[in-house]
Amino acid sequence: MPTQKKTLSIHIPTPCEENFQQMPVVKGGKFCGGFEKTIVDFRKMSDRQIIRFYEKNSGKICGVFHPNQLNRSIPYPEERVASSNWKAVAALASSLLLSGGLVGTTLLRGNLIENLFLAT
Repeated sequence: MPTQKKTLSIHIPTPCEENFQQMPVVKGGKFCGGFEKTIVDFRKMSDRQIIRFYEKNSGKICGVFHPNQLNRSIPYPEERVASSNWKAVAALASSLLLSGGLVGTTLLRGNLIENLFLAT
């Protein structure tokens, strides 16, 4: 049975009537004096950046969005299992070493990218 991918959906049933353009700039966006909150400008963010923002921030978030960013499902990025990737590449590399040849590949372990080149 396939697992259902986790998604984020952003819906704004009643948009705020405050004027975003007239709000003073503060760290992280603009400040809304009416609600005493920072308003985040999501319009230039990619789907991945929006998901990261929501993962790092809890509670109610006020933001400005493009209409095409709303009312749709944004899939969370696939999680990579670095240890199993490493094992698969190591097995491939060792088999190529035994048979001779050249292999170039990129490994992702945590946030570190390593380039591996083996030649015989």
